[in-house]
Amino acid sequence: MAARALDVTEDVHGTTWLWLEDVVDSFGGEWPPAQYRRAARHLGQFNGAYLTGRPLPAFPWLMPSWAEHHSEPWTISEALPQIEALASDARARRAFPVPIADLAPQLLRDEPTFIGILARLPQTLCHHDAAHANLFARQCADGTIETVAIDWEAIGPGTVGAEIATLVFGTMRRGDLSAKLAADLDRDVFAGYLAGLCDAGWQGDPDLVRLGYTAAVALRWFLLRGTLRALTGDGTPAIRGHASTESRERALEQFILLSLFLLECADEARRLARRFAMIP
Repeated sequence: MAARALDVTEDVHGTTWLWLEDVVDSFGGEWPPAQYRRAARHLGQFNGAYLTGRPLPAFPWLMPSWAEHHSEPWTISEALPQIEALASDARARRAFPVPIADLAPQLLRDEPTFIGILARLPQTLCHHDAAHANLFARQCADGTIETVAIDWEAIGPGTVGAEIATLVFGTMRRGDLSAKLAADLDRDVFAGYLAGLCDAGWQGDPDLVRLGYTAAVALRWFLLRGTLRALTGDGTPAIRGHASTESRERALEQFILLSLFLLECADEARRLARRFAMIP
């Protein structure tokens, strides 16, 4: 649910002010694994409502072309030579346990393919920025816990599964959770999201949801470029948002793990897309 708006005012300069309720997280911002799963279930219920009969809204202020917003495919022709050079650097090749000189450029070349795949999957309404930083766990009077979301500026149509790409990848990228927990977070969030879709009455193929999720993660190629730049010493700082006190070595370790997770999701999306005959 969204934080309640107590008032909306406009000042003499034309600036609109939203007066929202003060939302306090019941866990003090330090979520246990069960809360990530619970929040994902609530997101699944939200997305599922628009997959089972509720019509998608058509307000002009909704964000269009969300996949292009994340991937910016028009920048790839310029970025690809940079990525090829960075990924071929000996320092980058030593840092990655995979053939990064091949995998990094391939990720960029496949970005238009991922965007096309996402456009063919079931569409719903998404928050589009549902990372932990924008979610609060609030205990209700009956003891249940609800998820309150803020920062709805990116709300708009999106693909089933895309919502949790931000909950998983965005949460780790912003430094709210260690990338060493990527596999566990992936498992808990995906299971919770599927349960939420089921709660809403959606009975589609879970692998289609998995394809939407992994392909949406694969759009975040900017993280990989930033990691390569930091590794090769071009002056790019290695800072994970809220984890601003991390040492450079620790931050680089986290960025490498995130990059590996990104590449794994891209590979999984390719395999699933082939299964559904979306790519050769």
